[in-house]
Amino acid sequence: MSQVGNALNMLILLKSRGKMKAKELADILEVKERTIRRYKEDLMCKFSN
Repeated sequence: MSQVGNALNMLILLKSRGKMKAKELADILEVKERTIRRYKEDLMCKFSN
């Protein structure tokens, strides 16, 4: 899946399940934990302005 698609799926998972560990998200989305952290950083930058 695309980076945008994965980031959106991450948001959907967090909205439905609440707090999750990066490892859990990475396993579900089939990406590395570092990728999850990058998605988080990107989303925080885009929505903090």
